[in-house]
Amino acid sequence: MDKYSLPTSTEISGIQCEFNTDYRKILYIFQALNDPDLLEDEKIIVALELFYKTEDYKTDLDKAIKEMFFFLTMEEPSNSPKPEKKPLYDWEKDFNIIIAPINHIIGKDVRGMEYLHWWTFLNAFMEIGECTFSTYVGIRDKLNRGVKLEKYEEKLMKDHRDAIVLKKKVDITTQALMDEILGV
Repeated sequence: MDKYSLPTSTEISGIQCEFNTDYRKILYIFQALNDPDLLEDEKIIVALELFYKTEDYKTDLDKAIKEMFFFLTMEEPSNSPKPEKKPLYDWEKDFNIIIAPINHIIGKDVRGMEYLHWWTFLNAFMEIGECTFSTYVGIRDKLNRGVKLEKYEEKLMKDHRDAIVLKKKVDITTQALMDEILGV
């Protein structure tokens, strides 16, 4: 894939395989990849089905997966394992505080656009400056690292704990059991 243009397909086993490139489709892929009700293999299968427009990618699943993850992250896969880190944001939970700065960067409400390539959306995301989202991410980072919060951050945590704290997603069965135990 050429990182100097906005790709819409990749070659797999000599076949040009088109994929969905609109940012909304990609956010659905992230939902699937984070779905606690799916097994790891099922997450990948669902992600591939959402990503590729046809089933031609199935001729080489390893390459199809690598190409999909390259497109999602705009990064070549690394052979060295990355240390497991707690997430600083969640596309689904944080969408409403992510979209405002992206709209500001793009210059219009992207939800009203018929199409916006994922890489354009992701580039705007990378340029997010001082805003509610970046403040929440800063607090989450400090909490993850055990760093003391500033007074204003402590107040924000007190007032917006549910919005700031990222809870581990649990499957439907576990959630039902927890709700039953808590009497919810």
